[in-house]
Amino acid sequence: MRSIGVSIVIGLFSVVFLTAATSPFVGTWEGQMNDLPGVDLTINEIAGEISGVIGFYSQMRGTDGKWQVEGDNYTQPLLSAKVEGRNLAFEFAHHKSHDSPEFGPNVKFHMELVGPNEARLYRGDDRASIKLIRR
Repeated sequence: MRSIGVSIVIGLFSVVFLTAATSPFVGTWEGQMNDLPGVDLTINEIAGEISGVIGFYSQMRGTDGKWQVEGDNYTQPLLSAKVEGRNLAFEFAHHKSHDSPEFGPNVKFHMELVGPNEARLYRGDDRASIKLIRR
């Protein structure tokens, strides 16, 4: 009887430990450009592995000169996702041009956590970034 009680306690601690081990990147993040939707990033973690999708919104200036979103967002799965401290590096497959079925080299990004619900998204080594907010 005592071994059953010990097994239950160990099982409960395991559940608590696994729950607490969730990556701080997990969630749905959104970034704006020109005060419009610019990027959506959904990050998951299963068995310690990070996965997800990134979606970009195409923006064009209308005839009135104001920015507007055109069409649906372009989404791709995250590739080669790797967490290092407060940074998440990943790549995604990118077409050679917007209407091309042919892919070019993968595009590299990294996301840096700056708060519990705020991050910055950088493309490659570019210093410019997009502010991301967790929804």
